[in-house]
Amino acid sequence: MLKVAIFTAERSAEEISVSLLKSIEKVQIFKLYAASSDFLAKKFNCELIYDTSNLNAIGMVKSIQKALPIANYIRSVSERIKDINPDIIIFVDFGGTNVRLAKKLRSIGIKAPFIYFFPPGPWGKTQDEINNLAQPFDLFLVPYKFYLEAYKRTGKKTFLIRNPILDDESKIFPARSLSFGTGKINIGIFPGSRSQEVDWILPFVLDECMNKRNNFTFNIYPFGPLEKNIFKILISKKISVEEKTTKSVDAAIVTSGTMILRIIKENIPFVGVYRIHPWDFFFYKKKLERPNQVFIPPKYNDKRICFLLPNILLGKNVFPEVLFPYEKLWDKVEYTIKNRDALLEASKNVISELNDESYHKDLGTLIFTNIKIKPQPLF
Repeated sequence: MLKVAIFTAERSAEEISVSLLKSIEKVQIFKLYAASSDFLAKKFNCELIYDTSNLNAIGMVKSIQKALPIANYIRSVSERIKDINPDIIIFVDFGGTNVRLAKKLRSIGIKAPFIYFFPPGPWGKTQDEINNLAQPFDLFLVPYKFYLEAYKRTGKKTFLIRNPILDDESKIFPARSLSFGTGKINIGIFPGSRSQEVDWILPFVLDECMNKRNNFTFNIYPFGPLEKNIFKILISKKISVEEKTTKSVDAAIVTSGTMILRIIKENIPFVGVYRIHPWDFFFYKKKLERPNQVFIPPKYNDKRICFLLPNILLGKNVFPEVLFPYEKLWDKVEYTIKNRDALLEASKNVISELNDESYHKDLGTLIFTNIKIKPQPLF
């Protein structure tokens, strides 16, 4: 039977991997070996080779703090993969670490085709840097048009693929929420699935929302695996919540890029909150000031570039985003409520951009027609 190894490090990467693996399964039955959480193991014939639940990080500063666990991960997985000897290896998102891991696996003689699903974004990189990170890989499946030419110029096979979230038919509402406040306007708070999004960004969001609880009702939606963390934060801030089922919200505060795409699909105006470390911003700014950049995101204001994917896709500052605590969150929430219709129209433009016919859907066939691998017996 075909042996497939997949490397993910966060829930969103695992969620988008499901449709990819199902598409491969239609062409060839396989045994899956996953470095992930137990999410994939519940959906496939899967052997979990490493629990990556605590490896993800946002930004350079947080990544440095994870340096030792990631080094241990790469060493452990490299030894395990030698024993498994997979027929195909798939890397999903998690740019810096997956590139390091792929180079390590090549250095120890792993010859299976390497597929990168959602490779690192091209912003802040020169073509030479893209060429360098592309070395160990055989096939790139990129999710957005602004990735395409940079990866094609590496000489590796590169295809534009449709983000699986766009084809996910599950709806956000009705949903269980943790609610507080007494106002008539409902604001949804959507923490992400990464620990940093919940443990570091959510407290900042709640501090601003608590000051407005007499005028608004806030509904927290714990969609990811970190519900216990959310309750700990609520207890630490002495916020009493009521558990209820809600059918809609008037606007959303979102801390996750993956959830932003789901929110856009549901026609909800939103504020994106990333809250990066100031040192990270200094690092990104310096990178984007270098010559010969493959891609530079549009400007958000005179001080910085856009970080939200929808703004990058549209090529201009449309959706409000909060990057630092000094950027007042509540001003952006009020802007979102007042400009609801314009933001919903912009959301339609984003979906239209991601829905055109240039995006490939049949990923299983795409993969097997572009890698060298012999058909395997079913049993």
